[in-house]
Amino acid sequence: MPTDFPKVADNAISHAMRLAKHTGAEVYLRFHVVANQDENGGDPA
Repeated sequence: MPTDFPKVADNAISHAMRLAKHTGAEVYLRFHVVANQDENGGDPA
């Protein structure tokens, strides 16, 4: 599965996982999927 997470997001997820481990909490990730678009902003042909 390809990801496009910047380093800041990776660090935030790592921090959340460590915090959850120490507190017994759960971490939920929400993904927003965007369809590919051509260079003009329209749907690909």
